[in-house]
Amino acid sequence: MRFVELAKVYWMIYLEKAFEGNGLRPAERLPVARELGETSLMFLVHPTLGKEHMQCTVAAVEEVMQRAVK
Repeated sequence: MRFVELAKVYWMIYLEKAFEGNGLRPAERLPVARELGETSLMFLVHPTLGKEHMQCTVAAVEEVMQRAVK
């Protein structure tokens, strides 16, 4: 099974240009948003993904985690 590389997801979305000048951007950067972006895992979800794809993802995550704790 082939894995798809996804574009980087920006966890502090409020810094995007769409939030400029409309009063929706916070005055200061949100520290929890930064922490979540640095410590969270994100997985591809879509109704067309089958059991095989999910099992492959689980196997890959397990392998990475096992290597990370060595």
